[in-house]
Amino acid sequence: MWIGAENDQKREENVYLKTWSSKASEVPYLSSSYGSVSHHLIGPCNGLIVLSDTQHIVLLYPITRKYNLLQPSPFGCPDGLNRCICGLGFGFDFMRNDYKVVRIFEVYSNPYKDPCMRVFKVEIYDLGINSWREENYKEEKLPLVFWSPCSEVLLKGVIHWFASADREVILCFDMSTDIFRNMEMLHSCNSLDGKCYGLIILNDSLTLICYRDPTCEIDKIKDVMDIWTIKEYGRNDSWILRYTIRPLLIESPLTVWKDLLFLQSTSGQLVSYNFISDEVKEFNFRGYPASLRVIVCKESMTIIPKENGNSTQALGI
Repeated sequence: MWIGAENDQKREENVYLKTWSSKASEVPYLSSSYGSVSHHLIGPCNGLIVLSDTQHIVLLYPITRKYNLLQPSPFGCPDGLNRCICGLGFGFDFMRNDYKVVRIFEVYSNPYKDPCMRVFKVEIYDLGINSWREENYKEEKLPLVFWSPCSEVLLKGVIHWFASADREVILCFDMSTDIFRNMEMLHSCNSLDGKCYGLIILNDSLTLICYRDPTCEIDKIKDVMDIWTIKEYGRNDSWILRYTIRPLLIESPLTVWKDLLFLQSTSGQLVSYNFISDEVKEFNFRGYPASLRVIVCKESMTIIPKENGNSTQALGI
């Protein structure tokens, strides 16, 4: 399943969802004039996925074609300040037997008036009670979460994002305890050297993809793509190099399925790379740069736990 953004004649981006066996369908409620980087496709978790833009969050179960439009958060932005979503996650709370959506906001002032005014707010939605709550993490000094088209990964009940404090780290959020912690990245990881990073799950292991920044000129010999997996989850010194892939003209990695690594090319095309055969294959689907999202969603007996007046059928998926 993949998602992409296209512009209509009014220059407003519409969001389309597509599966292997269906035509692309416009996702209800989701459109944004703020740019395709604001579109999120997160999951799956027990067969459920979350789609969002800058304003709406939709919980979708592709097998039954049911979706829920989550109610908006009642928490706003203080007067005179601005805020933006820098992290979004979805997962299952095993302790409370409930699903959660977590959002991290950066709240900031006019940089010319008060460049030091920057704080982070965390909102959590509990599906079982259909309600948002705001949590205070001021004492934890959360690092700055930065957006990547291949991050926001759920593994072992924990959401993972890229973040930066005095160094680049992986910020982790436990869906059952609501606790944040930092995971060290490889010592060689440094975005200042013209590299970008992605997170995927490969063979049930957290996996880090290191590739050349698409805005930089690519050396067709030196700029290989390295894929690292963490052998023992929680141990920062257990990263192992699994694959080194020849230089490819890609915008970003997307996900992995069996022996295929899905990527968005610099031309916007959806492509796959075969780990075994070294073959690159193009698919008849494209999106604007950084707009594609791809997930592997398996059939499950899960149903959307709580339905409201916004529940309906997702036609054509």
